[in-house]
Parts: sequence; C-alpha cells; structure tokens
Amino acid sequence: MNPPSNPPPAPKLDPHEDHELHDVMQIHTAILRREKAEPQEGLEPMPIWLAALFGALLLWGGYYLGRYNGGFKALVFDEKSSGLPIMAAKPPGSVDMVVLGKRTYTAMCAPCHQETGLGLPGQFPPLAGSDWVNTAGHARLVRIVLNGLTGPMEVNGQPFNNSMPPWRDSITDEQVAAVLTYVRQSWGNKAPGVPIDDVKVIRDKTKERANQPWTADLLKATPESE
Repeated sequence: MNPPSNPPPAPKLDPHEDHELHDVMQIHTAILRREKAEPQEGLEPMPIWLAALFGALLLWGGYYLGRYNGGFKALVFDEKSSGLPIMAAKPPGSVDMVVLGKRTYTAMCAPCHQETGLGLPGQFPPLAGSDWVNTAGHARLVRIVLNGLTGPMEVNGQPFNNSMPPWRDSITDEQVAAVLTYVRQSWGNKAPGVPIDDVKVIRDKTKERANQPWTADLLKATPESE
C-alpha cells in the first residue's frame, strides 16, 4: 500500500493584492455609512424649504387681506346680503335684469373694477360705496358707460387718472340698464335701478359724442336732465 501523499501547499497570496482588497472593503464601508444618517436625540431643525413656504404663504395672505379688505366698512361687507340686487319677480318670458347685469359686469367691468367692486388702488376706482354710484340720478353713469371716461377724477376723495373705454357699440340699452342697476344695488350700494328707456334717451342725445370720451369736470358740469 502506497503511503498517502502530502497535500499540495496552499498558494501564497500576493501581499499587495491583500492590501488592495482591504482598501476596497474600507471604501464600500465608508460609502454605506455616509448613506445612513447617524441617529440623533431631540428635535430636528425645520427644513429651510418648509420655512420658506410658510413665509411665502404669510406674505400672500397679508397682501390679499390688504388689497381686498375694503377698509372693513359695513357699507362694503354686509353679511346679511347675498351681493345681488333684490328685485321683484319677473313675468314669464321677460329678461332677468339681475342675471343680465351680473353677466355683463363680469365680462366687461370686473377685469378693472374687480368682482368685489373695490377696484384697484391708484388705478381703477371702486364702485362699492362710490360717491359716483350712490347718487339719486343715473344719467352721468349712463354717459360714462356709453362714451367712456378719461383723465383725472376723484372717487371718495381718492385721486385716479386712467381711461375707461366706450361701450356704446358693444352692448345694448338693455345691457347698459342691467349692468348699472346691478352696480347701484350690489356690495352695499342702495341706489335706484336704471330704466332701459332712460338709456335709450341718453344714447340718442349723446350720439354726436360717439368718439369723444367724457372727463370728470365735463360730466359734473352737465345737468342730469340733459
């Protein structure tokens, strides 16, 4: 029987290769440690983006309140009012002046005077609580809608200097009466409505001014009856 042969000697590792393997393991271990946050005790600071978001919301809220507060006047904000003029029921087949007036206002007036009727400070005058709107007569307002208005004017003691385009060729007498009735009876305004027949009369009287907008001084010098 042949004696067992000795097993072949284990291959010798290159010391340089063992050193490189050790370095690679250290690199991978360091990467894994960087990816896992170290546990901490106590409250963590608020992220910068969240603080910036809260700050932006506060600024927007302050701007919105400052622009649309209406001075917190009871004349503008009436919690008992729906914001629409109160008118008697119409017979079947007739035009609802409230609906027509609001629709006309939203399409042609709201971009400047705003849905709230508060206008834009220094640019477009308010209609809510306006001393130009809450008057016994309405001929001046009809003239403005038909022929437009330009130049400086004062509304509730505040100066404005802008232009309003004429709507003579864009809307009917019925629409003029409806939108002015809506304006004079909304946002706390309590002025009487505007009859369609009155609009027809003023349109005929002012047809020679079709391309000439009014100024505030000229309107004040024109009697309501003319």
